[in-house]
Amino acid sequence: MLHIDFAQKKINENVRNLSFGEQQKVNLLRVLSLHKNPVLLDEPFTNLDQETIHSLVDYIARHKDDTAFLIICHSDELDPIAARIYRIEDNQIKTIKS
Repeated sequence: MLHIDFAQKKINENVRNLSFGEQQKVNLLRVLSLHKNPVLLDEPFTNLDQETIHSLVDYIARHKDDTAFLIICHSDELDPIAARIYRIEDNQIKTIKS
């Protein structure tokens, strides 16, 4: 499972009272705990600290052989483990890695 630290926050606190980063952590845990295939993640690193980003990348790397991940992001943290990378340029989809 994905390990995400919530520091000193109460786990039963209303999600609306959490910071954007903590809300993102809750959303990731909700989605990944469903064990669905495929998994679609849109900008999953937004508002996350580096430790959580590292944990998420590690989780995806460990599960990429048995789960299809479609991830939309502007960063390159996942490039080394991605099977395919596409970029939208000039209103066209270009293959970067296949």
